[in-house]
Amino acid sequence: MRNSIFIGILLITSLESYAQVQFFNGNWKELLAEAKKKNKPIWVDFYAVWCGPCKMMTKNTFENKEVGDYSNANYIAYKIDAEKGEGPELADKYQINAYPTIVFLDPNGNHIKNSVGYKTPEQFLAELKANVNLKKEGTTTETPVTFFQGSWADLLKEAQKTGKPFWVDFYAVWCGPCKMMSNRTFKDNSVGAFSNKNYIAYKLDCEKGEGPQLASKHKINAYPTIIAFDANGNEIQRHVGFMDAAQFEEWLKKGIEKTTKKNKGHGDNNSPEYQFKDYWKLKEPFYQQTKSAILSDEEQKNRYEQAYQLGIKKDDYSYEDLVHKWSNEAKKSYIWKYDIGFYLGAKKYDKIIEIIEPLFNSQQLSEQELHWIALEFLKAEYVKPEVIKWLNASIRIQSSAEKLDTKAGLYYLSGKSQDALEAINQAIKINKQLESSPIIKALANQAVIAKND
Repeated sequence: MRNSIFIGILLITSLESYAQVQFFNGNWKELLAEAKKKNKPIWVDFYAVWCGPCKMMTKNTFENKEVGDYSNANYIAYKIDAEKGEGPELADKYQINAYPTIVFLDPNGNHIKNSVGYKTPEQFLAELKANVNLKKEGTTTETPVTFFQGSWADLLKEAQKTGKPFWVDFYAVWCGPCKMMSNRTFKDNSVGAFSNKNYIAYKLDCEKGEGPQLASKHKINAYPTIIAFDANGNEIQRHVGFMDAAQFEEWLKKGIEKTTKKNKGHGDNNSPEYQFKDYWKLKEPFYQQTKSAILSDEEQKNRYEQAYQLGIKKDDYSYEDLVHKWSNEAKKSYIWKYDIGFYLGAKKYDKIIEIIEPLFNSQQLSEQELHWIALEFLKAEYVKPEVIKWLNASIRIQSSAEKLDTKAGLYYLSGKSQDALEAINQAIKINKQLESSPIIKALANQAVIAKND
């Protein structure tokens, strides 16, 4: 019986291995010839060997069965190290400034668009489906975003007159990601067509003319910040940081959905309808500021509790207000810690992993912080492989009985009793007081149950 089960597991594993993306082997010239021969579009993963998000995408996204099945049936997929061989020249040709970047080409090798940054399997599958039939014909008419010209007062009048929502690009002339959005995202044909049909678009230099006053009014703390407003000038949603064409078009579509829901549900009520926002995107720039001002432990604890309670209520608008307040008060960003509290309260555990994984990969977290995060997951009785990975990294830097006790608890939650027992035995060698640890009692009870069975 055991052998049959083992063979079954091996068969399943073997089948799953074929579900991952199959990448074309050959040089660039051969790739283009293959695509033309099979009349299939191409997507190319431009990566760097040192890039953490690239490795995550390879492991999590390219090995996903649905992504693999769809890509293998509809595309020629290709991976290229942007820093070796043909890579640097091609990276320059396709304006690769960040990793990973996925470049989409039509079957004739014509460049369609770039998609920048890590994508989950669901996000990438949606991009593959959206781009599969795009072709760049010689007679194609370019349809970039058309921006309204005039003052802020003129913009509001135009929105009320036409009844259209509007979105505003709050930017600075020195901002690199702002330039990337202007040169790529806003010039994308699909983005332009959707925006021009459904919105009024507006660009605002936050350091000139009306810019500083309006940036202060709308709490702009980083560039670019894109805000969508309804026709009456009420904020619907915002995003901080670069978005590629696919991400931005999806964001614009969500804005229309929110505007429609708001109009149906509230009539003339101007208070925003609740939506659970993606705070990782909202505050991504804040996570890069990690080493300046210091808040007392008590103040951090109070703020964490506030965030946790708002998470329980799923009151994201109140939490967003606090985020802006806290970010202005202190040069140092503790926001990621409060986000953990917020998402723990809301039981959105995968969001915490989205927040911590990039910080972990860029080595921005101390060994104490990594242990604290793992302990919070243990208290919530929720565990994923990433959490154990973070804790193991903390233990490698500095081992302690407390960390090993936490590790034992996480292993126990994972159903790995033997691993849990080994970890707690190591902890007891350091601190014999842990013999009364809850994990010891849990393991002992489990042993008794197993013996009786």
